Amino acid sequence: MGTDSGKQLLNEENNDLENQDLNDAIIYFTKAIESNPALEEMYVTRGIIYLQLGDHNKAIADFTKAIELEPKNAAAYFNRGLANGELNKYLEALVDYTKVIELEPKNASAYNNRGNVYYELNKYIKAIADYTKVIKLDPKDVNVYNNRGAANAKLKRCIKAIADFTKAIELDPKDVDAYNNRGNVYHELKKYPDAIADYTEAIELDPMLVLAYTARGNAYGELNRHIEAIADLTKAIELDPKDVDAYNNRGVAYGELKKYLEALADFTKVIELDPKDVNAYNNRGQAYKSLGEKKEADADFAKAKALEK
Repeated sequence: MGTDSGKQLLNEENNDLENQDLNDAIIYFTKAIESNPALEEMYVTRGIIYLQLGDHNKAIADFTKAIELEPKNAAAYFNRGLANGELNKYLEALVDYTKVIELEPKNASAYNNRGNVYYELNKYIKAIADYTKVIKLDPKDVNVYNNRGAANAKLKRCIKAIADFTKAIELDPKDVDAYNNRGNVYHELKKYPDAIADYTEAIELDPMLVLAYTARGNAYGELNRHIEAIADLTKAIELDPKDVDAYNNRGVAYGELKKYLEALADFTKVIELDPKDVNAYNNRGQAYKSLGEKKEADADFAKAKALEK
């Protein structure tokens, strides 16, 4: 999900912070805090640096101290929400973003990020409500249409999801995620040619997008265009040699073309990557069966059955 980052208030002494070594900046602001421990903005700024360094616990400690000093510091709550989110502390992040909204009812970024937290908590209706609020505040925010589309897709509101992704594309015709996400919804609706068109657009914009190759390959498979499916899934594997779905679906495509040895190799690779993949054992069992190797087929079917228990 697209999360909005915090914006710090810089004074004339730290305007060039982005160009400084962050660790040196920590030392600088630590000394500043020692000189004036009652200035909450120093804690906010140092907390943001800790965020940039990936030290989320120290960041939270600084933002909390800033809040103790000034309970109405919206930036402290906002950035603490970011840090809590990075640590998957979604309930704490929810409290922080809600406080920001109380202090700044028109803070679109806070609504967006709270929507993302609701999304992670599988509370998609609440996420959509927050994303909709963002759209009212900023109708040209491409990111939030993608976010709301994803939440609508989770609720199987496919038409609404498509509308959201389409709006994102209208606002930014080079939005790779919007094309890929809309393609996924078309795939869900079994509109495979439309899905392929969107995946193709996504690949043209980002030739390294593994998910798009895998998804387009799967769509080709649904249309029984197995040679094209194999080409896409092979590309996905080249880009990500651990793409389990690509191996599994390429194995299926090989099977449809009666290339059972190639299918066996792919299903075996899936099992190497994920020894508990039930479908891989069943699929490999079918390939062995097609080759007349009953013993091996029965062993795979038995293994699949055991894993299903």
